[in-house]
Amino acid sequence: QGKVEVVRGGIRIALVEEPGAVLGEISVLLDRPHMAEVRAMGKAFFYVARDAERFLNEHPAVNLHIACTLAKRVDALGCYLADLKQQYADDESHLGMVGEVLDSLMLFRH
Repeated sequence: QGKVEVVRGGIRIALVEEPGAVLGEISVLLDRPHMAEVRAMGKAFFYVARDAERFLNEHPAVNLHIACTLAKRVDALGCYLADLKQQYADDESHLGMVGEVLDSLMLFRH
């Protein structure tokens, strides 16, 4: 509850205001350090799961909530990337490579 900004490399990448938002899920799911910081923009209340893996195992509804959140983000990014690709399709400068870069990002498998 409250308003927070998500900052990466000194740049705000998100402003989060909705109650029940999940923060830090990518680091937990990919088992890697946090790549952004979260800054409260006033009074904010958080539930912190100290043992995230155990918490997720004990609360499957949270897993579904996280999956839906991530699916919405992927969908929005896919639309945005398709729009970028269309905008720069005929560009003969280095921006013309946008399509190739986006194709490689969309097909990335780890």
